[in-house]
Amino acid sequence: MNEILIAGLLASARDFHAAGAALTKAAESFQVLAAALVEADEAEAEPGDDGLYKKANGRMTPAGAKAIEAAFASGATITEVSKRFQIHTSAANYRHKEWLKTQQQKSA
Repeated sequence: MNEILIAGLLASARDFHAAGAALTKAAESFQVLAAALVEADEAEAEPGDDGLYKKANGRMTPAGAKAIEAAFASGATITEVSKRFQIHTSAANYRHKEWLKTQQQKSA
């Protein structure tokens, strides 16, 4: 009987460790998103910008780039980012690849 109890306790411990890792990852994503939102709120549009996220020529401002990174960190897909920020899918794909590179560098 003790063997069954011990096995159950060990299985529960593994489940709690897995859940903890997932919660830690989610918390980190929320921190990235919050930091990007704070930066976007504090940022002022540069001269010639028609908004906070995009310049008049259609390129993203630094605040826009951070907002896109935060969207990817929170789990948004390339298509969702493309629609949300009104950019071409290929531009969203490029930003996603760049974001993935930074994530790999952080984990290395």
